[in-house]
Amino acid sequence: TLDRSRPLWQFYVITGLANGQGVLYSKVHHAAIDGGAGMAINKALYDVSATPRDVAPAPPKPAPSTTAPVSPTAVDPVKGIADIMTNMMRQQVKLWQAAPEIVNSMTNAFLGKPGETPKALGALQNLASQLPTLSAPKTPFNATITRERSYAARTISLSDAKAIAKASGAKLNDVVMAVCSGALRRYLQEKGQLPDKSLIAGVPISLREPGDTRQNNQVSGMLCQIATDIADPVERLKAIVKSSTESKQIAGTFRDTVPQDFAFVGAPILLQLMMLVYGRSGLADKLPMPMNVTISNVPGPPMPLYCAGAKVTALHPVSIPAHGAALNITVQSYMDALNFGLTADRRAVPDVARLGDYLVEATAELKKAVVGG
Repeated sequence: TLDRSRPLWQFYVITGLANGQGVLYSKVHHAAIDGGAGMAINKALYDVSATPRDVAPAPPKPAPSTTAPVSPTAVDPVKGIADIMTNMMRQQVKLWQAAPEIVNSMTNAFLGKPGETPKALGALQNLASQLPTLSAPKTPFNATITRERSYAARTISLSDAKAIAKASGAKLNDVVMAVCSGALRRYLQEKGQLPDKSLIAGVPISLREPGDTRQNNQVSGMLCQIATDIADPVERLKAIVKSSTESKQIAGTFRDTVPQDFAFVGAPILLQLMMLVYGRSGLADKLPMPMNVTISNVPGPPMPLYCAGAKVTALHPVSIPAHGAALNITVQSYMDALNFGLTADRRAVPDVARLGDYLVEATAELKKAVVGG
C-alpha cells in the first residue's frame, strides 16, 4: 500500500543479497501510470551502456527567508481543495467537449456509415452467444483480499515463446495465456479445486499509440476464456486463440469510443469508499465474478540496460490483485526473456512460488507439444 498523505510513488534500493546483486524496487500508483507509461520511466532510471550518463546537479536551495520558518510538510488546505476542484472541472469540460465525437463514433459503430456494414452488430451478436459462458467459475482466487501479499518471480525464454507462436499460428500474448493456463490448471487440479468450466482471465489492452510516453493511463480490457478445462496443451492453445480473437474483435469495435483519463467530480473519494465497503462486506467471497485472474503482457526493452554502471539482469513486474481477483500475473519482456511477476493475496494464494514453478514447466510442456524436441 501507499501512504495517501505523501506522493504516490516509492523507490527502494535493496542490497545485501547472497549473490552480491542488488534490487531496485519501484512502486507507483496506477492512478498515475499504466504499464506503457511505466516503460517510459525506465528511460529515466536506466542507461543503454555501462557508462552512466551525465546528470545535471540539483538546483541550489533558495536562500533562507527572514520570515518565520514554514514546515516543509505544511499544506494550505484551501489552496489544495481549490486545485483539486479546478482540475476536476477541467476534466469535465474536456469530457463534454469530447461528447459529440464519442456519440458519432458509437452511432457509426452501431448503424454504420452510408454504404458500410455496421461493425458493432456482429460483435454484439458474438458477445451475446458467449454470455452463458462468460461467468467465471468459483476458484480460490475469487476472494476478498487483505493487506498482505505473496509474490513470485519467474523467467522463461522469449525465443521459445516466439517459436511456439510461429509453429501454432498464435500471437505471443496467446502463448503467454496458454502458459498461464497450463500452470493454473495443474495448481488447481492438485488442490482438488479445478472447475469443470474454463477459467476466465481479465486481459488489459493498451490503447497507447507507438511512441506515446505520456504519464497517464491509456488502457482498456477484455475477458478471455483460457481453456483450463482442456487437458491437451495444443488444443488448449487453439481454444485460447479462438477466444482471444473474438474478444479482441469486440474490444476493437469500441476502442475509439472509450474516453481516456477522464474523471468526474468526487470520483477518487467515491471509488475509494466503494472499494472499502466492498472489501469489508466480504461480498467478493459470495458474489459471482466475470473473471478469475488478471493476465497482463507488457512489452519491454530488447537491449540490455544499466543502472549506475551495473547491468540489469531482469525486469520483473509487481502488479495489483483486487477484491474478487486475488491473483495478478503480469509478464514483461526484456532482451530474450519473458519475466513473470505473480502478485497475490497471501491468504488466497499462500504458495504462489509453486504456481511460479508450474509456469516454467508449462512452457516446456507447450514447447514440446507444439514445436517438438
